[in-house]
Amino acid sequence: YRLSSSGSPVSSFTSNGQVQLVEVHTGESVPTQIAVNSATGTLYVPAINNVRTFSNAGAFSGTLAGAASGVAVSPLNGNVYYGRAAGQGVSHTISVSPSGVGSFTVPFGTFVRGIAVDLGGRVYVAGRKGTRLYSDTGAFIRVVSPAIGYGVVVDPSDNSVYVSEGNKVLHFTATGEPATPVKGVDLTTGRGLAISSI
Repeated sequence: YRLSSSGSPVSSFTSNGQVQLVEVHTGESVPTQIAVNSATGTLYVPAINNVRTFSNAGAFSGTLAGAASGVAVSPLNGNVYYGRAAGQGVSHTISVSPSGVGSFTVPFGTFVRGIAVDLGGRVYVAGRKGTRLYSDTGAFIRVVSPAIGYGVVVDPSDNSVYVSEGNKVLHFTATGEPATPVKGVDLTTGRGLAISSI
């Protein structure tokens, strides 16, 4: 559903019927986040076989090839980064749209759970191998947190990053230093993260 700022449903999203935003795990890919291009309003929804795109009014507008579980839009240039929570024996690749931009490989077994792009175009990837930071072309920069990452988001106000580890949320500065702790109450299976612009 598309919600108003007060949380009321505005419209639902359809594509030849109903789009399942949460899909049954088949061992191939489980969507764990959605992303919006703030300049165009385009919504990106990861799915088992592709990334589905919708207009800001909720109309289905197409797909990006390749299964995905995590997706993010670069605030720098609008490029879309998406990766899959691949099963054993499947390569772990972060794809980039438009396709001419290229893609890059993350460590085998990463099982992508979340992707975020900071104001400089750097890409955070959260998964079983922890949360790692890459350049916009895929060059490894550093491990942000070694524990399993279930979600990651960048705060556009200061370029700091928040990482969900399921039972807690960590906060780091843009240079990787621990920042203000995030106090959660009874977090057990936290997954996706979002930053309010308010």
